[in-house]
Amino acid sequence: MAKPPIDLFWVEKNASKKYWVMDKTFSKPTNKEVVNEYFQSMEISDMSELTILHYKHTLETYFVRKEEDFSTISFDEILQWFIQQQKGGVDKANDIYRESDY
Repeated sequence: MAKPPIDLFWVEKNASKKYWVMDKTFSKPTNKEVVNEYFQSMEISDMSELTILHYKHTLETYFVRKEEDFSTISFDEILQWFIQQQKGGVDKANDIYRESDY
């Protein structure tokens, strides 16, 4: 089958570029560099494109406005933010993010 029965918009849209590279501007360029290295390692490890895109969206949402350097942020802080995002939706998680020390 030359073409899948369902158009996979994310595949065709990202086919000509490195889909794992962040395009958004981070408040801390170092954070962007480290996150991009992380996504590249996921791609090299042959993780699915959808998995990488999901991680990319989540970490992009977290880090775009983050003023702290990644080295000062613990895994637990990101995990707690992510759990809140899942429980209360994106709007609630963003409100918690803005009002907290995350």
